Amino acid sequence: MKFGIVVVTYNRCDLLKECIGKIAVQKYSAEKVVIVNNNSTDLTRVFLESLSAEEYIVMNLDDNLGASGGFEVGLKRIIEENLDFVLLIDDDAHIDENYLYYINEYAEKYPKVKAFSGTVYELGEISVTHRRRIKSKITLKDEAVSANEYGKSVFNYELSSFCGLVIHKDVVLKVGYPRVDYFTQFTDTEYSLRIGRHTEILNVNKAFLVHKIKKVLEEEVSYKTYYQIRNRIVTILSNVPLFIRPVLIIGFQCSYSVRIYIRRFKILMHTSNAEINKRHIKIIKDAVNDALHKELGVNVSYLPKY
Repeated sequence: MKFGIVVVTYNRCDLLKECIGKIAVQKYSAEKVVIVNNNSTDLTRVFLESLSAEEYIVMNLDDNLGASGGFEVGLKRIIEENLDFVLLIDDDAHIDENYLYYINEYAEKYPKVKAFSGTVYELGEISVTHRRRIKSKITLKDEAVSANEYGKSVFNYELSSFCGLVIHKDVVLKVGYPRVDYFTQFTDTEYSLRIGRHTEILNVNKAFLVHKIKKVLEEEVSYKTYYQIRNRIVTILSNVPLFIRPVLIIGFQCSYSVRIYIRRFKILMHTSNAEINKRHIKIIKDAVNDALHKELGVNVSYLPKY
């Protein structure tokens, strides 16, 4: 099998260097590596100019298209190459040297399966949130695959993050590319739903990668909250029959109204930070309104802080 890799990066040059270093020592080498630079303002461009090996294809974008646009651009470029599978990762996902070797082993063992992934470790432990199964096809409520299943050789599941997802080119050509109008958040869930119409996804448990996240206390709500709410609603409405959508729209309006009332009550009772609650209320209103009116793409009120 011939493998390609798409890496999307933004303002994390040190992580990108380590990511590329892990790719360079793969036991089963990738034929091509497309690196999409989402208009970074740090030293990323300088580092990318130093990559001289012919397997690297560098794409420096003039705008930050988010994870959605970055993976769309990268997939479109690498699909032009004569490859079989494409691995998707961000700059903070560092694959073990045997990652592609094990994926190739099971791709040969299960030729009818056209999508694979590996085990994600965060802070020294298996992070189960990256591999999930759908519990309700109407609301897309899901649950993480139990940590116990990682003791098997493989397991199948339905919803994958882009952290280590490997897709056959034939599936990409059938389902198309990630939705650039999502910008960030829920892009991988929506794409997994399309992939699932053509193949199951198998997690190869002994193939693993380390997701370099920091153990920090983040603000309760951020720009990501807006895209998470908006894109979730759009994804659900796009994947149900037309006659069900009016009922779901009413349900969304009611459920998010309850969240707003809870936030207002907290402000009134001084039980938590008022400014955060006010910001959360605005995010909910903007996200629900934009989802129901199909106002997608980048919202200039909600941009990355770094």
